[in-house]
Amino acid sequence: MSRLRFGFSPSGGIPLAVFLLLALSVQLAGPAATEGQSLRTFTVDDALRVRSASVADATDDARWLAVTVSSPRSRMGTDHFRYGDPTYVGPSLADFLVMDTETGESTPLFDDPVQVQGTSWSPDGDRLAFRRYVNETVRLEVWDRDSGNVETIRLRPTRELAWGGPLIWLPDGRGLLMGVRTPTWATDARAAYEAMEFGPIVVQDSSEPFLSWDAVRNRGSLMEMALVDLDSGAVTILGPEAPYQDVRVAEDGSHITYTTSTPLRTSYERGEGTEYAYLKLDLEEGAEPVEVMEKGERRIRPSWSPDGSGFVYAEEGDIFWKTPEADSARNLTEDYRVPLSESDSTKRSFSLERWHPDGDRLAFR
Repeated sequence: MSRLRFGFSPSGGIPLAVFLLLALSVQLAGPAATEGQSLRTFTVDDALRVRSASVADATDDARWLAVTVSSPRSRMGTDHFRYGDPTYVGPSLADFLVMDTETGESTPLFDDPVQVQGTSWSPDGDRLAFRRYVNETVRLEVWDRDSGNVETIRLRPTRELAWGGPLIWLPDGRGLLMGVRTPTWATDARAAYEAMEFGPIVVQDSSEPFLSWDAVRNRGSLMEMALVDLDSGAVTILGPEAPYQDVRVAEDGSHITYTTSTPLRTSYERGEGTEYAYLKLDLEEGAEPVEVMEKGERRIRPSWSPDGSGFVYAEEGDIFWKTPEADSARNLTEDYRVPLSESDSTKRSFSLERWHPDGDRLAFR
């Protein structure tokens, strides 16, 4: 069953949205089994019919919610013989609807259950972008709240969208940042899988950096970073094929920041075998990405300030602040890591919660 997760809106809370989702869950579940009927055994078929509602995304003011409603039955039909095939997308259908938290009204976007991913509201809350999987093809689609229509965006030149990865609006609402596959990705990935699955002889060579199946599965995270203009469908490639993570667009749309996590070898211990690079790219023609942190197997989770001027990260109990121009990071909590008391030498440890929206304060734990 899906897990419902709630947060507070900028105004301080969204109690109506919480109430509506709980009411929706009760409505979907139907009356209690003991009302007007005798007790009976809860069967496997009952379990497969249980429907769960999840918030896929919400507008900044929490007025509009994109909601998926699914059941375990919607995931039946998975081809487990294709486990490990980077080109395979297993079924996961759901009713897809938009809910108005002020009125409680909901609007289904499709007549039948669909398979969607990467749901993202535009900055003004008027449009909803998402990836939809149809006939083994990933489509980029945008729902317009005023017209109620869903438009399929035709990419030019034609490119295959990555099932997964970022789907982020530019602040002006004119384009989307997303992952696309290289023209040969599907052919190469499928060939690598079939060589392992159907080849007459499979050799596992410990002198190679990867176990064979790891090398195949790693292909699934590869994509190019692209910017798609919604008016024309024009595709601009911003970054080469890589495993992209933590992609973020600056509030003013001037640049993006992201992490690449490149496997170096099969890892037998946690935290080893992957090289992490932390980059900033100005969104202007001809710009090259700039490393904002030395790359290596050391992993941090940068949390960029709202204005994009720098980022903070937690490491070994301290919080550090780093700007792209600085050679080193500044320890913000060093002076506060003192023993808890004269009789207890344990030092206080800090972890990061979140930025204040104005960007001049941080919440620590």
